[in-house]
Amino acid sequence: MDLEKALLQELAGINVYLKGLGECELDGICGELVFDKGMLRGHLQVKRGSSAGRYYYEFADEDGNRRTVAFGGSMDPRVIRFKQFKYNEVLRAVLKRNKKLLERILKALEKSHFRYDPEAIDSLLTPVNVDRTGLVNKCPGLISPDDWMKIPFETYARGSDENKKHITCDGTRVRSKGEVIIYNTLKMLGVPFRYEQTIILTDENGARVRRVPDFVILRPDGTEVILEYLGKIDDDEYLLENLRKIQLYRRNGYDLGENLFIVGDSYGGWIDSQQIVKLVEFIMS
Repeated sequence: MDLEKALLQELAGINVYLKGLGECELDGICGELVFDKGMLRGHLQVKRGSSAGRYYYEFADEDGNRRTVAFGGSMDPRVIRFKQFKYNEVLRAVLKRNKKLLERILKALEKSHFRYDPEAIDSLLTPVNVDRTGLVNKCPGLISPDDWMKIPFETYARGSDENKKHITCDGTRVRSKGEVIIYNTLKMLGVPFRYEQTIILTDENGARVRRVPDFVILRPDGTEVILEYLGKIDDDEYLLENLRKIQLYRRNGYDLGENLFIVGDSYGGWIDSQQIVKLVEFIMS
């Protein structure tokens, strides 16, 4: 993804978050809590000893005198309210700090950042040096689709190959009719892809684990995306297993709609080939 686009998306997300969070406009005493122009004054203390677990609210009044109000335990609504205000206060401050940082970066990029797509580079060349034959490699740092397709890849056993009963247009055996349709669509559109390529991911415990996406696709910009097919959507155990798989993908930087895409049957068991074509064209755009 383009750097500026990614930063703009992050900034937009922060603005939405800030709008939903809103500003605290409380001032003075509100529900036994004291505010100073939206900022919660004072702090909580926990009583030690015979009344362990009991909270006390300590703050300075307008004359600077120290005041203490006895609250209850951790479930006391006043304690929960105090902690919620404090959480929101810190979250709001972090979001505002990040917003300012992103705005400064975007402003600097506007002045000094140059696009490096082929059209942008051509615009910096003198007319005599611009290639119009199509023979100049305008992405010399990227591996070509043909070379990528020739690279051997590991395919990890995912159940018995006896389950691959369906045959694609080039004779490859796959596991379902839906995979046949996707496979043939990718072939028809000339998309470079790998079927059941093993990838190494990191789970929530930091362990390296193998997973086998249905399809790994190479985009024109050299990035790889995952396309998964979900066939048995009326099987709760199957769906739960795939939900865990998607969560693992997301933990490793694969985001739905960006570099992770899901195709599934309808609850009636039918599949729309035209929608698959549109999806593949979107992935490659």
